[in-house]
Amino acid sequence: MDLYIRSQKKYNLIKINELGIENEEVDEYTIKNYNNNNTTILGRYKTEKRALEVLDEIQGILNVKENLQFNGVDINDVFKDMNPEETKQMLYQMSVYEMPKEEE
Repeated sequence: MDLYIRSQKKYNLIKINELGIENEEVDEYTIKNYNNNNTTILGRYKTEKRALEVLDEIQGILNVKENLQFNGVDINDVFKDMNPEETKQMLYQMSVYEMPKEEE
């Protein structure tokens, strides 16, 4: 299932392959994308809980996309009750996920 992620610092827009969380330093949990021998840092968070919440959000988007595709849902039916701006925002969120900044 294709999903692109914009890194926390906005420098990278990459197609995800395999995501994981690494605890590299005290109070720093890093979400990374692993693609063959390449690793890209997508975001850094102070707590494991926050990093897991972000990973859960990404999983939720992938689940919605998978269910729509698997069930053969007509995308027009999904958006029929939304105004154009809501539809645009929903389609954007289903194709590109922007890593949230660390909450202060």
